[in-house]
Amino acid sequence: MLFGGRYPRAASIWIGSILVPIEVCVFLMSPKDYFYVGSLPGTEVFALLLAAFVFTIPVGAIFGYLFGALTAGAFCLVDWYEKKQLTQRLS
Repeated sequence: MLFGGRYPRAASIWIGSILVPIEVCVFLMSPKDYFYVGSLPGTEVFALLLAAFVFTIPVGAIFGYLFGALTAGAFCLVDWYEKKQLTQRLS
């Protein structure tokens, strides 16, 4: 859907670099998890969330690329299997 489907790798990198930092910040703000920043003073919370957001962007880009490649590989395997089944039925 991003870039009109012309650049799937770039779309995976963008999605990963956007979603992973947001997920990390949500995890840090969740009171039910092990690390809850709500008990820290306001400036420390802001600094911690900003650092988490900035430093996880490259990690998110890497994971986005890897998961995009794994997903594409799964679709390639399914397509290969369907084509193999179709050729066996026709012969």
